[in-house]
Amino acid sequence: MKRCETCKITKELSNFGILKTNKDGLNNCCKECRKIKSRKRYLKYKDILLTEQKLRYIENREDILFQQKEHYIENKDRILEQKRKYYTENKEKMVARSKIKYIKRRDILLAQGKIRRSTTGYREDRQQYDKEYYAKNKEKMAAKNRRWRENNRGRKRACNTARKKYIRQATLTGYRDRIIEIYNNCPKGYHVDHIVPLRGKNVSGLHVPWNLQYLTAEDNLRKSNNLYI
Repeated sequence: MKRCETCKITKELSNFGILKTNKDGLNNCCKECRKIKSRKRYLKYKDILLTEQKLRYIENREDILFQQKEHYIENKDRILEQKRKYYTENKEKMVARSKIKYIKRRDILLAQGKIRRSTTGYREDRQQYDKEYYAKNKEKMAAKNRRWRENNRGRKRACNTARKKYIRQATLTGYRDRIIEIYNNCPKGYHVDHIVPLRGKNVSGLHVPWNLQYLTAEDNLRKSNNLYI
């Protein structure tokens, strides 16, 4: 047990920080009191401290980034667990903060995304990343999709109704039996995909036998509403 010099309360030794220059190796002020003192000092000298911090970062940017990377690699699991715990305990606060941040930087983020998507090899890299992420998180993605469907049943029904309408409009007469046969013969684990999407960005295809193909569920979901030649 040790008595704090600030609040005058006797507390457990675990409530005191380390200070090697003291005989007992502990600070004379408990952690709570030191936290209050530090907060008061920060608010009093906020502008000066921030300016010093910015200058220090500019002068030692490479060293600081290297140290942060090393620290993250060594403590990755602990850091991720802390982030998950904090997000769970402060979900509403974090969501509100993210929305405000996005609104402020919306134009910049959209411009950056447009530039990134236009770079050579972006589509292939993104497809590879999505494929690897899906393979590692199949159960998580399936649970997420189930939650979305349960929370958006009306929207899901509207999407299905709209899709049926597009299919009906894109179907030529005389091919109904052949199309049904293609769907009935679809191998297990595969989807029937439109080679040219019914609602493509630059071109739209027809719901006809020669515009249908079998794709694995993973490839079809990754292809989405795109045309690959």
